Amino acid sequence: MSALTEALAGQTELSTGDRKRLMMQTEQILTEKYGEGVVELPKRATFYRLVNNVAKNNEPFGSAVVRRQRALRPAGPFTPSMAARPGEIVQIDSTRLDVMAVLDEGVVARPEMTIAVDVTTRTICAALLRPAGTKGVDAAVLLARMLVPEPMRPGWSQALAMADSILPHERLTAIDTRLEQAAAKPVIIPDTIVIDHGKLFVSDTFSSACSLLGISPARPSPNPDGQGDRGEDLRVDQLAVLSVRRGLHRLRCHPPRQ
Repeated sequence: MSALTEALAGQTELSTGDRKRLMMQTEQILTEKYGEGVVELPKRATFYRLVNNVAKNNEPFGSAVVRRQRALRPAGPFTPSMAARPGEIVQIDSTRLDVMAVLDEGVVARPEMTIAVDVTTRTICAALLRPAGTKGVDAAVLLARMLVPEPMRPGWSQALAMADSILPHERLTAIDTRLEQAAAKPVIIPDTIVIDHGKLFVSDTFSSACSLLGISPARPSPNPDGQGDRGEDLRVDQLAVLSVRRGLHRLRCHPPRQ
């Protein structure tokens, strides 16, 4: 296996080849290391199946130009966000949605959505819609919504109630009576919240809200070594925002039947 791995790694600087050439190179490596005939290669069909399992997406046998370009591509400056418990890391982002809405002034425009997602559970902690130009006070309101139960609203199905969910409703209600009529959204208190360099997140209003609630904001920055303080090794992956975008796209392309 080590000889095969070495032969596969050597394909980067070579012209486009096939598995037959790779088999000859692997045999040559074994001969140089252990002597001729000491280690025998498996039969051709078995060797080819082994190559298919080891070679990633058959890249060693694709375009030589593409292989060299990928080999020269630098490693990403950010490392993935890792969290072991709910609230340890919460990511927040704002984006303009690809839908039209009627604003309070009667103007039709695309609203902006600001959303917070817990990294551990992928729970949408809170979200809000605003006209274009979301401000720092709106982001502060989002933080406040994360820390309180979501009340059931008129017209909502009872299936959305916390009492009908798998959450320990009775035990939670004994702690906070507001959960008695709450929707099935867990209250996640963030320790660290990952933000980008948007104006609403670097505003004094949002910073003051984080300080008042005991939340540590962290801004991702390039860090090739993957070391540094709390904010330097985090990456905003916008998974929640992308999920909502896909859902809106499906709704637009396949509207529900009346």
